[in-house]
Amino acid sequence: MLGVHESTIREDLNAGNPAEQPDASEEDPVEDAGNPAVEGNPFEELYDVLVIDPPWPMKKIERNVRLVQHEFAYSVMSVEEIIAWDGATRRAAQDCHVFLWTTYKFFFDAKACLDSWGFKYYYFFTWHKPGGFQVTGQAQGNGEYCLYARKGSPEFIDTKAFPMVFYASRGEHSEKPEEFYAMLRRVTKGRRLDMFNRRVIEGFDGWGKETL
Repeated sequence: MLGVHESTIREDLNAGNPAEQPDASEEDPVEDAGNPAVEGNPFEELYDVLVIDPPWPMKKIERNVRLVQHEFAYSVMSVEEIIAWDGATRRAAQDCHVFLWTTYKFFFDAKACLDSWGFKYYYFFTWHKPGGFQVTGQAQGNGEYCLYARKGSPEFIDTKAFPMVFYASRGEHSEKPEEFYAMLRRVTKGRRLDMFNRRVIEGFDGWGKETL
């Protein structure tokens, strides 16, 4: 065709033949500049600090005249599902602090989670609460626990006033105290992620039903 470049003709022919169009999956992926990425997924960011509060398979106990158990307002997971979950493993940077919340009932299951996820357990923090549920003839449950583990060799930047046992008031059900997050903002640096969270936390990205 006179006056029409050969490349233009080829483009016009290809436009009517989908089989000859380039496969989008074969195109070069867009780089996620500025953020480290998990191998095999260039869009998944890595974090230097992980706080994990899994939906342990519990029922909410309310006391009136007699004990009544209610379902939570969020979905729970079985212990087996939590142990097999790989979300924390995929999000941890090469050097990463890991804080895993649990109750006394699932304390040893939480340790099994850390082992399964590839983190090394070191010690645990205790949240001393005002009051707490108490079965007749048994000790009062006025504490909640946060297992500390790590990947690689992360460092704390300030260890003054950094106790393993801290006192803080209760909030909404399953809500962790602001005093805990304030402590982590002071003693850690880098990117922080709060996993399974149910509210926005200053200084932390959120990963959870209410914050996605």
